[in-house]
Amino acid sequence: MNLALLGWFTKYNWRCEPIDFSNNWEAVRIAEVCWICFLVKFYEFIDTVFFVLRKKNSQITTLHVFHHALVPITVWIGIKYGAGGYNTLFPLLNSFVHTWMYLYYALAAFGPCVQKFLCWKKYLTKLQMLQFIIVLVFMLQLYFFPTCKVSKVILLINFMKAGIFFVMFMNFYANSYKEKRIKVTSGKKSE
Repeated sequence: MNLALLGWFTKYNWRCEPIDFSNNWEAVRIAEVCWICFLVKFYEFIDTVFFVLRKKNSQITTLHVFHHALVPITVWIGIKYGAGGYNTLFPLLNSFVHTWMYLYYALAAFGPCVQKFLCWKKYLTKLQMLQFIIVLVFMLQLYFFPTCKVSKVILLINFMKAGIFFVMFMNFYANSYKEKRIKVTSGKKSE
């Protein structure tokens, strides 16, 4: 919420927002929030522990492992060399998506009595993909905006990360939801 209130929904420029390396209180607070986002990435790894304890090894996919291996590294690089400005859009969007994702997981934990109301899982995956598209477009426009003082390395890292995750989530979506529709359709034909 701080990324929104101190930056994106108040004073940040959606076209180009350079990183503020000063010691002014807003820049320092944004940097603190970025570090909290970094620490949360390790907390999020707990879902893997729950998957293992519940013997849900099928949920520990390549996407899952790749996400938990890559994201802490790239977030650390982003914070170390640019905690603020344009580099905070990804964590802002990701925090929004993860709020809905963990709400879904919390509701699903209530068991079958609630699970019948959780038909929106595929839309959550679409929301994740939308997040990556927004980041891709945003980072791409920054790259071609010559007067914007941005780190091309951080742009490239964010662009590649968003691109890789978009492809992986698209593949996950196709495998998870398109196959079910085909199975349902073929099931009706055989009746």
